[in-house]
Amino acid sequence: MAKKPKEKWQVAVRAKLEEMGIGYKELAERMGEKEGCVRQAMCKPGMPILKKKIRDYLNIHVDEE
Repeated sequence: MAKKPKEKWQVAVRAKLEEMGIGYKELAERMGEKEGCVRQAMCKPGMPILKKKIRDYLNIHVDEE
C-alpha cells in the first residue's frame, strides 16, 4: 500500500523541527505534551486541537487540509 502524501502543514512542521535541530520528543517536552500524542497528531487523522497547538507553537500558518 502506498503512503498517503503529506499535507502542507506536516511538511512545514518537519522542516521547522529540522531547522531547530529537534525531533518530536523534544517538541513534546517543550510543549508540555506526551511524545506519543505529538507523533499521533503528526500522522493520523483527528486531534485538531493538538495539531493547531503544534502549528501555533512553531509559528506555522499553514492550515490543515
